[in-house]
Amino acid sequence: MAESMWQTATDSLDLEVRRVIEDHQAFYEVAPYNVLFEERPLAGHPCSRRIQAGFDIDIFGIVKGPAPVPSPEYELVYQALSRLAGAIRPHTSDGCSIEVISLASTVILDPKLHFEQEATLRIRIAHSRGLDQPAGAAEERTLQEFQEQLRTLGVKARGGL
Repeated sequence: MAESMWQTATDSLDLEVRRVIEDHQAFYEVAPYNVLFEERPLAGHPCSRRIQAGFDIDIFGIVKGPAPVPSPEYELVYQALSRLAGAIRPHTSDGCSIEVISLASTVILDPKLHFEQEATLRIRIAHSRGLDQPAGAAEERTLQEFQEQLRTLGVKARGGL
């Protein structure tokens, strides 16, 4: 009985999240997450290497009129994505980590959308194997899973259908 009440509450929350995503025409972009690894050997010259340690998924939504920062809708989507990351996290391997980063105080003016204001969230998929190690198959699988879950929520890839 308690489980069905929980499921009903979760389903109605999912519907609200989907409504917000649709209303704000949410979309995402994937970019590499790079770290700068600097080595300073005692008897040599410093050497810097850029290493792709994972991926950033930036999620954008068009801001509809003046709203408090962060808006209740922003917080709703942030909490939903945090729960989603928590659900995916146990299924990752090889030191893969998922972090949902609030960028509530940031507003993007997108020239591709006639300088409409956009709010953004970031999902960082990385690893804890050491800064000198590049991203691997675990991060790729986690990226694919997160993208599939975003599509299920109605978030499209930029330029996607």
